[in-house]
Amino acid sequence: MNIRGSAVGVDDEATGYIYILRSLKQEPSVQRIKNLFKIGFSTKPTQDRIRNAERESTYLYGPVSIVGEWKCFNMNVQKFESMLHRIFSESRLDIEMTAPNGDCFNPREWFVVPQDVIEQTIELILSEQVLYYRYDKEQERLVIM
Repeated sequence: MNIRGSAVGVDDEATGYIYILRSLKQEPSVQRIKNLFKIGFSTKPTQDRIRNAERESTYLYGPVSIVGEWKCFNMNVQKFESMLHRIFSESRLDIEMTAPNGDCFNPREWFVVPQDVIEQTIELILSEQVLYYRYDKEQERLVIM
């Protein structure tokens, strides 16, 4: 899916990708969390970005699957990602994990939010309507403020 207000034209500049990932890590502490997704951005296709997921803390040192990807044009994709992270900040995964080398880390880009709500939020950001909503962690949905 392309992110832009209308059809992509020859003058439009591809600036990156917003993606949603699901962990395929076979660790009980990860497997038991319902609606656990990584929200991120990349300047290259997501498939290229996740190629070494098993060796990176940002992917919990495990395989991941792409459940949503949007190619973005004419925007700062990192700021777009930051906005999504702010909206879902109260639902950020709060867990300490151990890397294969024994170091501890806290993942920062994983959220416990239903996928459809993340997708709805992307659409609301694009339509500039997101200002009228907030994420309600208890109801697991966007609510009008």
